[in-house]
Amino acid sequence: MLLLDFPPEIFQRIIHEFVSSTGVAEAWKARRVCRTFANEVRQDVLAFQRTTAFTNQLPHTQSSIIARRILASNLRIYLANRSKNILDANDFLLVKLKNFAGYLSQQCGPETKTTRQESQKLVYKLFKKRWDKQGMIRILHREDRTYTRSTRDLSVWDKLAVAIAIDEVNLVRALLLQIQRVQAPIDEIFRNPLILAIKYHREGIIQAILNYIRKYHPLYPPGFNGGPLPGNPDLFEPHAAILEAIDQKQHSITQTLVKFYQERKLKFHKDDYNNWLLKAVGTADLIMVKQILATKIKSSPKVIQTTFTQACRVGNPEVVASLLDHMPFKPNTKAAGFLQFFQLIAAIDSGHTKVVQVVLDAGADLSHCGPVHRDLTPGYDFRSPLEHALNDDFKFPIAKMILDRGAHIGGFFPYMSESKWELLRQAKITRGENDVGEWNYEVTFPG
Repeated sequence: MLLLDFPPEIFQRIIHEFVSSTGVAEAWKARRVCRTFANEVRQDVLAFQRTTAFTNQLPHTQSSIIARRILASNLRIYLANRSKNILDANDFLLVKLKNFAGYLSQQCGPETKTTRQESQKLVYKLFKKRWDKQGMIRILHREDRTYTRSTRDLSVWDKLAVAIAIDEVNLVRALLLQIQRVQAPIDEIFRNPLILAIKYHREGIIQAILNYIRKYHPLYPPGFNGGPLPGNPDLFEPHAAILEAIDQKQHSITQTLVKFYQERKLKFHKDDYNNWLLKAVGTADLIMVKQILATKIKSSPKVIQTTFTQACRVGNPEVVASLLDHMPFKPNTKAAGFLQFFQLIAAIDSGHTKVVQVVLDAGADLSHCGPVHRDLTPGYDFRSPLEHALNDDFKFPIAKMILDRGAHIGGFFPYMSESKWELLRQAKITRGENDVGEWNYEVTFPG
């Protein structure tokens, strides 16, 4: 290539003009020309192109999609390069990252040998704890207006986030006191230090934050329910913090936060408890589920239908079994309509044979025929468990399990597929009943 004969600085300028004129997506495709050309295009895209280069195209065109994908795949390198050379008018996130890295280096000190590159990696990881890549890209382009009131300068909340990231408990304590003294307004970027500490699994810092609440917020107003602290809206959000700890499967941290609730005599709401249990069920972590089930609330804790249905979908049979012990009625309890039926229906709908087995072992009534949905009126779409399992072909193993448990077969109905017919026919033969014969299209699909 004749381009390679140019001096390096001229070659770089030509590449920059090429990328700027053709667009990031097309220039990225052209990297296959040769290795040197590919390296220069990559360097220009990730070091010298403004953020607008990734968003100037129409939002849903192929070029725009490719450009955003390139940015997302190389976001850390791009942010590190651009924070050294800020040329954009929209420089909010770049300046913020630069200030974060500077503060981090200052706090770590020279004795830690933390290089600028390492500081940038730590800061990038810190921001990723708060958002995913696409969230950071939205802030980079100022597409997310939620954070428009945040400043480029570091707030006390930003500094607190850095202290949590590097696990400096003493610095956290000092910054909390600063917040208390000046009643610093909430920053929109890192607004909940307790949740951030949970994301980093910083148990020492979590204890420091809880001790701060104990000391400086000893009294709550009448009827305080565990929401944001008075005087500092959204400061710690204990309910949201417990949800985060459950999601992270942090058993000891969850226990600490729940104990703090009980210690402060905060009022438990059923909705909060149900949300915690639903989140625990979603993790499929049996220890976490049992931990939440053991939580004391003013009323007797009960497992609601939404939570049980979610547990069936997740497919952990041990979790499903633990929930059955805390439901207001068991599968073998006589109840009206849908309530008699829903546990087995939820298990069948999940498609997990082991989950169905757990509900059957708990005594589910296979002979009961009822509505498959709560909102169905009597007489409409009533089915037996066997009929419901046969409704979907991929649930044949479940239908066979129900048959093996002695479910009543009933009659053979028109419009039944050959596979369903044969399954029921073999079950009848196994039970010593009359053979109904092989499947016949004319008989099964009359007219």
